[in-house]
Amino acid sequence: MKSSARQLASVPTALQILRAQAVSKTAPHACQAVEGICPVAELRAALDREAALLRERDALIERQTTLSREADHRFLNNVQMISSLISMQSRVLANKDCASALTMAANRVAMMGQIHRHLHSIDGVESVAFKTFLEVLCLDYATMLLGAGRCITVEGDELQLPTAVAVPLGFVITELITNALKYGQDPIKVGLARDPRMGIAIFVENGGPALPEGFDPAKSKGLGMRIVRSLVAAIGGELRTGCGENNQGARFAVHIATPEAFSVKGDTLSAGGSTENEKLNTLLAARD
Repeated sequence: MKSSARQLASVPTALQILRAQAVSKTAPHACQAVEGICPVAELRAALDREAALLRERDALIERQTTLSREADHRFLNNVQMISSLISMQSRVLANKDCASALTMAANRVAMMGQIHRHLHSIDGVESVAFKTFLEVLCLDYATMLLGAGRCITVEGDELQLPTAVAVPLGFVITELITNALKYGQDPIKVGLARDPRMGIAIFVENGGPALPEGFDPAKSKGLGMRIVRSLVAAIGGELRTGCGENNQGARFAVHIATPEAFSVKGDTLSAGGSTENEKLNTLLAARD
């Protein structure tokens, strides 16, 4: 009987069990210290530091995004203001030639803003309907720079391209259209076609005189053509030149692989190289 009494006394009562459970929920878990260091406490501290760093990173990303949007907004506002001031000045000039030159300058400045807006409208999008993108871009270009009765036509089938390919191609097309306006005549045509060897060809051609005999874009020292070459190389493409329809005028074509052949991670293409991207950044910085 005495033995049974001692055994019953050693069994915790229900109240003791409840008290122990309450203490275990509020008190930290017991930790076996190693050389005076508690591994559990160290792990908790490390997790807290990691969480703080993640919160700081998210705040920095949000701040950077806000600053980028603000910079874009200010840029577009400044472009619009410059274009408006030049246009106002052109309307008060008595000399028609000077007024016409200023009007063209105002249109060109406004076109810079339009191109910037179009290119940034596809930020964060994985792929772009490129023919539709070119139609809108060329319509604005024609309206602002070519005047009434002139246009840039876009031909070919719709083509879905990765954004990381479409953006540099958009810059290439605007550079080639600028060259066509500067050196060629109507009609000016932008086209998309299938290339049996590489996959896709995007071209700009114009009427007027043909390219000089022996013309080699790789040897051109003009900044615009250098930018075109770097952009084309960055997406693993090939730039070719020739004559337009009926062996008239000039034709610049960019040949690239099919969209399925591109491996896009973020803004990086498997077809491009860091060396070409560094060259392009240098050229764009020089142009600015």
